[in-house]
Amino acid sequence: MAAGHLGSAGNPTAARGTTVVETGLVSAAVKQALAGNRLVLGTSVSAWDNRGTTGLRLRLQARQGASPREIADTADVLVQGIDTLLGHPLPVLVRITSGTKTWAAAPDRAR
Repeated sequence: MAAGHLGSAGNPTAARGTTVVETGLVSAAVKQALAGNRLVLGTSVSAWDNRGTTGLRLRLQARQGASPREIADTADVLVQGIDTLLGHPLPVLVRITSGTKTWAAAPDRAR
């Protein structure tokens, strides 16, 4: 089976039972966890299937001048929260990005 995007995350053939979660639920939980975090401008969550294994892709858009280490630490906490929400660990690919929104936003610190 080729890799593809899904609207849900879970592994219906897992020995521990079935967990299927819409990515919208995970996305809402991530946005709630990041409320008030000035280092991250935006997020997106998607699921993909690759050879029978479902994983999540978490994209965090960094504010200009934000420390990549601090955002990576934030991502670690988010992944732990996702594992807790789902009840078991799931592969998560984290991408920390910058872009037009990053350059248009004012930096979080004075220069």
